[in-house]
Amino acid sequence: MGSNYVQVSATNPRYFETTDGKPFIPNGPNMSFPRFAREPAEVVDYYRSMITSLAEAGGNFIRIWLGAPCFEIESKVEGHFEEQELRTIEQVVRICEETGVKIKFTLEHFRTLEPRQEVESFPGVASFVKDVYHRSRGGSLTSIAEFLTTPDGETVYKRRLDALAERFSDSEAIMAWELWNEVNCTGPMEHWAPWSERMLGELKKRFPHHLTVQSLGSFCSLQHHLYYDWLGQLPGNDFYQAHRYLDLGAAFDVCHGPMDVLSADTIRELRSRNTNTPAILAEGGAVEPNHSGPSHLYAADTQGMLLHDVLFAAFFAGSAAAGQCWHWEKYIAKNDLWWQFGGFAKAVAGIDPRAEDYQPFQRESRRLRFYGLRGKTHTLVWCRDKRNTWASELDGGQAPQTVSDERLDVRVFSPATVRDASFYNPWTDAEGALARAGSQVVLPDFERSLVLRLNTHE
Repeated sequence: MGSNYVQVSATNPRYFETTDGKPFIPNGPNMSFPRFAREPAEVVDYYRSMITSLAEAGGNFIRIWLGAPCFEIESKVEGHFEEQELRTIEQVVRICEETGVKIKFTLEHFRTLEPRQEVESFPGVASFVKDVYHRSRGGSLTSIAEFLTTPDGETVYKRRLDALAERFSDSEAIMAWELWNEVNCTGPMEHWAPWSERMLGELKKRFPHHLTVQSLGSFCSLQHHLYYDWLGQLPGNDFYQAHRYLDLGAAFDVCHGPMDVLSADTIRELRSRNTNTPAILAEGGAVEPNHSGPSHLYAADTQGMLLHDVLFAAFFAGSAAAGQCWHWEKYIAKNDLWWQFGGFAKAVAGIDPRAEDYQPFQRESRRLRFYGLRGKTHTLVWCRDKRNTWASELDGGQAPQTVSDERLDVRVFSPATVRDASFYNPWTDAEGALARAGSQVVLPDFERSLVLRLNTHE
């Protein structure tokens, strides 16, 4: 049996497939680092527990930061790679191989080389200092500017790639390698933009079986239009991803409103710039103003309304994947929300986005927002109750109200004749046929959201 990797579809570059010819829809959260686990065995147990929970629910994808302390292979001396940390990475990769979960590894996330003591904005936050490369620690550099703009800096980075490629270049559990988390946070664009172009090529040389990508910070201010314009045309960037959060400190009004609108708008922004590559909401969720900590809304969101909207709105707006939530510990695991990934998996079970060549669209009624994907043999529609928002349910304490007696004219969603229609309720796992009266369908009672499938004549 040959190897099986994830790649951009050869027939429809807006979606993914595996090299054995099957569609692949990434469905899972960031699991970037353990905030408190440090010992290797503890770290492996931590990931085994969460990856298993995700896989058993129906999820198939995670993201991990290799600059986190438990995975940092170059923590003591520049150019010396720690065997223990390499073994820890290998063990996590093996867990993913056993469970069928794919990984995106983020290679770096630091923002300065200068030794300093960081003050945590909240417990367990990742450090953005990497002073092992600084000359005061025996390294070869004095600043992150040197790291990004000099041959010495490139040598340091490529040496790290070589160490990882020696162990992991053939792993089927790895979907993608990401050059840097939010590279724009490292300094001037004239430093990190050319560096990204050069290093994506170096990355692809070492990992020819895997996808290669770059990432930018939360798409929430005017300057980010410039950055995302650049990213959308970056050579060697195999898929187009964005970060965006519910953040009342953000400049964009869309970052203050309903999570489904925020998530769908993120994909719309990406697709407006590049319609010929997969688009992904790679980090989503809710934060206190200006990313000062996880949102207070998470404590009340025991049913996962925010997570649900990140997952569904992104895909139904035209993404190649479910939206990927941040805050895996303080929100998803704490509230035991793995079942939400199962709801998404069931909602898209059996579909082939490549063959359907889905065309996204949006509609709106007095009560509902509709996010649709019009395909060649069917149309999928995610119906979202507009009255139910984080402001009403989580901040306001208002329970979701039942949507009842909703009748829809299917011609609004599908110009082709609809031969039969069905629904799936990801909140209750109920499914069934929709009652028809001519072109009208009657929706079952539901709360928050409902998925429709309208099968058409070929």
